[in-house]
Amino acid sequence: MNRIHENKSDTFILDFINKSETIEKAFKPYYENIYLKEVTYSHKLYNLQDKIMDYYLFTVDEVEKLVEAYKRGDKQSKSHNMFNDIVNEFKKLDNKEQLKFKKDLRKYQNIYSFLSQLIPFEDVNLEKLFIFNEFLNKIWIFIKKINEN
Repeated sequence: MNRIHENKSDTFILDFINKSETIEKAFKPYYENIYLKEVTYSHKLYNLQDKIMDYYLFTVDEVEKLVEAYKRGDKQSKSHNMFNDIVNEFKKLDNKEQLKFKKDLRKYQNIYSFLSQLIPFEDVNLEKLFIFNEFLNKIWIFIKKINEN
């Protein structure tokens, strides 16, 4: 049963019985996108982590610095300044690579969000990359709005 709560931002459905096609058909009238259509394994998350890092847009040290700033409660504007070099490197990619990177980033976020509700992770670097990507996604939205104006 799905319940309404003021702090709830997502719907989470865990189905052990139905096939993905059945679930997709049932939810199609209510949702534009259904993100996870297949069984998800944690190794996919590690593969995506590698793919994201292989773009060389940012380093593990930059992820660490952002997460430390986040944990300290630094102002978001200060944290956003950490992304200037990353945005400049991203702009050097061709459109196809930019889209591929964003898609990989989105997949990572979706799979991590899903798996973190099911299994405990001992690798804190997965959580750190998730936090970093949350900020990075906000930056993309901001850049997109600027470019539209």
